[in-house]
Amino acid sequence: VERIVQEVLRSVSGFNVKIRMWKNAEKFDMAFETDLDNIITDRTKKVVGAEIAKIQNEIRNKVNAKITEKRAEAEKLFNEKKVEVQKRIAEYQTQLNDKVAMAEAKKKEVEKRIEEEKNKKTDDLKKKAEGALKGIFKR
Repeated sequence: VERIVQEVLRSVSGFNVKIRMWKNAEKFDMAFETDLDNIITDRTKKVVGAEIAKIQNEIRNKVNAKITEKRAEAEKLFNEKKVEVQKRIAEYQTQLNDKVAMAEAKKKEVEKRIEEEKNKKTDDLKKKAEGALKGIFKR
């Protein structure tokens, strides 16, 4: 406050004074009128406005610095969590690929057994058919 008052008063380099004098029947009267109040008021508004703007800028800068700091922390945390999630996804993908490969192996094994059983049944049928045909042609 003291600095603001000094700055306001330091800027006042002059002012206008009007003196009015008049005489009544009984006495002599005098009145002073100055523009000092207006000068001080205008200058105070300017100085206080500048001070408020300065404080607003300081607060804005501090808030922006804090926001930047917190944003950096949040981005760091996000990136750490993102890496963790990507690792988990890679693990799940590996497990899924292993399960799919195991299922494919079982499928091939089952298909192989089916083919073996088909071949075995076909061979059995051929043998029976040959035996039946031999019996028919021998007669």
